[in-house]
Amino acid sequence: MREQLALADDAVSRLGRAWKWVQRRPAVAALCLALFVVADLGLGGVIWQWGHAERMLYYHKVALAEREWQAGGTGRADDLLDGCRPRYRGWEWHYLRRLCHPETRLLEVAEMSPTGIETTPDGSAFGVIGVNSKASVYELATGRERFRIPGFVKGWSGFLDGGARVAAIRLEDGAVVAYDLASGAETALRFPALESAEALAASGDGGRLAVVDARGISVLDLASGTVFGPWGVRDVRLRLDRAGKVLAQLSFGVPVVLDVETGRARALPAGARGVEVDVSPAGDRVAWLESTNGAEETVVPRVVLHLWDLVASAEIARVELSGGDYRGLRFSHEGTRIGALLGGTRVVVWDAATGAEVCVTAPVAQVAFAFAFLPGGGEVVLGASPVRVLAVGRDPASLTVRLAGHEKAVWRVASSPDRRRSSGS
Repeated sequence: MREQLALADDAVSRLGRAWKWVQRRPAVAALCLALFVVADLGLGGVIWQWGHAERMLYYHKVALAEREWQAGGTGRADDLLDGCRPRYRGWEWHYLRRLCHPETRLLEVAEMSPTGIETTPDGSAFGVIGVNSKASVYELATGRERFRIPGFVKGWSGFLDGGARVAAIRLEDGAVVAYDLASGAETALRFPALESAEALAASGDGGRLAVVDARGISVLDLASGTVFGPWGVRDVRLRLDRAGKVLAQLSFGVPVVLDVETGRARALPAGARGVEVDVSPAGDRVAWLESTNGAEETVVPRVVLHLWDLVASAEIARVELSGGDYRGLRFSHEGTRIGALLGGTRVVVWDAATGAEVCVTAPVAQVAFAFAFLPGGGEVVLGASPVRVLAVGRDPASLTVRLAGHEKAVWRVASSPDRRRSSGS
């Protein structure tokens, strides 16, 4: 107790001496107080400036990440977003992160750099063939391997009999073999005088199979065993409609549409040229991509999407596209959408009835060589490594519009009740 009283007396005596010193030297005391206040305020200002600089650096990184994403540099955009401090990450950071990673699922496959991909009619599985001439079928929900085609193959058909079987071309002898996915049983498909098959295409219902060999193109009806053809035109890029009654393919860069059962060619516009072609599941429309190189090497190629009504023999739409490398043109299972790979990193989707652009997916870091629609047309399976499932509905990036007269800055935006009109100020 005495020690505590002694300490209290000592503290009081020190405060007293300090107060007496202030009274004797008021100018010096005021100067010391001013220096203390200035130092305290200066330290606070430095801390505030440091925080302000960090926030500005965050906004700068976000802006750079957006530019990298727009230029296709998803990996660099990811690095910039990772470098942002978590305390500053707002809605813009999460928005860009979703743009850089639009996939709903990532699935690892054994095939190297998938060059072909198909989905089952019910969307439960997908098949992949890679540059290593290996092919397998995987469960879409889990990524589990359902069936691996034995040996090496140089082509495959997609799915037969509603997804129960798959056909492939054996690399060793060019024979066409069907495999039962449940039992693994092999069945040789007999095409008369088949001469080393080069490519296959199955109809949408899996009931017919088209094959390309040295003689041309033949179509086999799996139920009856009837063979249609061969026709002398031959190209590894061919498609059948859902019933296997209409075949579309390219012959020396010219889109050709054949009636399978009669062998007659359907009427297409004179002078039609194409680099990709597909026929709708109903067999009533055909789409092809035309690429025209400019007269000079510096001119960007002109790419045009053509939609043609096979029933009315009339053009549905002719869409001028921005220059680029488009490949893998195909209809969705229902025939309501058309898609193509752009530069191997994006999927562009159009409305099959009007040719209007529906969506352009965010670029992926790995180049893909194939894709396939899932039933419903709302998602695609992208043949990159790993395989990605991407949503292709209307994303915010595809809804960006320019308001005439407001190119520099817009402070407020209002839309009509039906959301078809907008105004800015």
